Amino acid sequence: MKSNFTYDLVIIGGGISACVFASQYLKNNIKKKIALVEIGRGLGGRSSTRISKRFKGWKLNHGAPNFNISNSKNNLLLKSYIDELLENKFIKIDDSDSFCLNQDLNPETQKISQFSCGVNYLSLDSMSQLSQKIIESSNLKGKIDFYFETLIVDLNFNYNEWLLTSKNGDKFTSKYLICSTNLLLHKRSLNILNTNQIPLRKAIPTNYDKKIDLLLNLLEEQTFIPRLTFLIYTNENYSYKDFYSKKQRYFYL
Repeated sequence: MKSNFTYDLVIIGGGISACVFASQYLKNNIKKKIALVEIGRGLGGRSSTRISKRFKGWKLNHGAPNFNISNSKNNLLLKSYIDELLENKFIKIDDSDSFCLNQDLNPETQKISQFSCGVNYLSLDSMSQLSQKIIESSNLKGKIDFYFETLIVDLNFNYNEWLLTSKNGDKFTSKYLICSTNLLLHKRSLNILNTNQIPLRKAIPTNYDKKIDLLLNLLEEQTFIPRLTFLIYTNENYSYKDFYSKKQRYFYL
């Protein structure tokens, strides 16, 4: 059954950045109606976690295992927020060891990586639950309508109002729109959504807004790295003992 929804603000994506924005926005706009639309089954986005139904307590961060901040010293607002997350024990500094492996899977000299520059942080729980804690920290969960397993495939902007259409035909009307994912702004949407025009470009024609034009031109040059996830299953008799004192190791291939 198709439905129509109206909000003051719609946020596309349910990752850490979306949850941070939603929580901070609601602190100053508590009466606003907000919807968060996410294609996944829960919050987390690329920082997703798989939880085993068979083995109690078994969790696997099969998305981003941590996150890094490269310029917090130059951004006082960001630094203050990171300090708040540390103080609330949502995150900790990630001091896990990193190893670089060559094509033969032998160790080699550590390379400078964009994934390890700056300070790395790790959720004290699963990465998915970090997003949930950010939303719940200010008792804001009941102030946001969540739409999971919902993919937005089309955007329209008319009379200063956004109209979003999901894959199953639901429509969301909103005065403001936040895209925490760049899918609807990037050329990869052409294949993923099977469309002949980038959705944001379709909604905002060229020369209508210079800032949108600049943004889309910048994204035209942006590349992305497809994520590969490997799950290794063992037989029932397999056991592994590790006396490693740190929680994680990272291997760069």
